[in-house]
Amino acid sequence: MRNKKNLVLGGAQFGYSYGLKKNKIKKNEAKKIICYAKKFGFSEFDSAISYNIKKDIYKLLVFYDYKISSKLPFFKDIKKKNLEKYIKNRIDNYLKINKIKSLYTLYIHDTKIIKNRKTLKIYFNILKKFKEEKKIKKIGITIYSPNEILMIKKNLSPNFPDVIQFPCNFLDRRFCNKKTILLLNKFRTNVYIRSVFLQGLLLMNNENRPKFFLKFKKILLKWDKQCQFSYKQKLFNSINFVKSLKFVNKIILGFDNFDNLIDFTKISLNYKKKKNFKKINNLEKDLVDPRLWKIN
Repeated sequence: MRNKKNLVLGGAQFGYSYGLKKNKIKKNEAKKIICYAKKFGFSEFDSAISYNIKKDIYKLLVFYDYKISSKLPFFKDIKKKNLEKYIKNRIDNYLKINKIKSLYTLYIHDTKIIKNRKTLKIYFNILKKFKEEKKIKKIGITIYSPNEILMIKKNLSPNFPDVIQFPCNFLDRRFCNKKTILLLNKFRTNVYIRSVFLQGLLLMNNENRPKFFLKFKKILLKWDKQCQFSYKQKLFNSINFVKSLKFVNKIILGFDNFDNLIDFTKISLNYKKKKNFKKINNLEKDLVDPRLWKIN
């Protein structure tokens, strides 16, 4: 693999049932995953206050010297004049309870904030103070669409976050256009990508996909054929694609269990940089955006 230090361990499955399979990592597997991932080259852990990850997990992460990042929860009905004090208390409490000295990156997670110039600047200035106090090293913003980069530029200028995190995978290439990449380069922000396996959809066979995806059968069949209907080939192709993106600094990867992590490490060792796969065009937004999936 080109650079193992660019790997970030996704934390959602450590806190709750996540992805299409709704899997949550069992306690007896958590230590094995955290330990083995660190040995392989994962250096960061992507978490969120809302994940409700237990203290024992954070204790392991601190022990294995992971850089821990987190996301602010959605704050409702908090007056702007009380916002700084409220967020400060939440962060201080989060660090104290989980015995974390400081966070590597703290993300603004609510995209509604990005749309409001005044509110975004309030949040950014609060995080800026945290950075000055060394409670966090970097300020981040998580987004879902390229248009939100333009909103950040419009509403936060002349400032820009240290890190921008967004979804990107073989099917979802919305951020891979030249205009977006040039804008990211202009502001010299670190780019982190998530949803590399599209919450597990890219690794599934057609018979295992929820009924919601029947309307995308033709598109997903093209992917299946390119991967020769093989789980390992799907895993390889997914990794191969994101590793080829030169504008990406870090890749966030989540696993359902220890076996999934082992599969990834074996596939990664056979990574072929120059291998190309045919792009699948004319994708609908409700296929690549999990927020729009209608699944029971």
